[in-house]
Amino acid sequence: MKTNDNFAYDLEVGQRGENIFAELLTGKKIEVKTDFIASRTGNLYVEFECWGKRTGIATTKADFWVFLIMKQGTNKSSFGLDEIEIIKFVSTNTLKTICREWLKHNAKVKGGRESNAFGCLIKINDL
Repeated sequence: MKTNDNFAYDLEVGQRGENIFAELLTGKKIEVKTDFIASRTGNLYVEFECWGKRTGIATTKADFWVFLIMKQGTNKSSFGLDEIEIIKFVSTNTLKTICREWLKHNAKVKGGRESNAFGCLIKINDL
């Protein structure tokens, strides 16, 4: 790509990227997960089973998943934009592929309030 120190050129390129991103999201379903411990553990929990039934990534109708990784110590009952440390945006197909690959080498992990769910632990940096 041609480079230029001209602001108008840079603005045009930036706006083109913004338009592509807006087009990408138009009419799409997005699953948003808010994670309060990933910033400490470095892992995101992706559920696929609960109470013996397929759930989460296994049944989602979403086109994309967004993980809001909150800063350590964030209050779950009163958080906002300022408490977000990292945002990860991934297509559902890519996330499913990552989870399937993870499960080839790891045992499913219990989760949920009563440890009745199962999922995989994906390193934040793997997304």
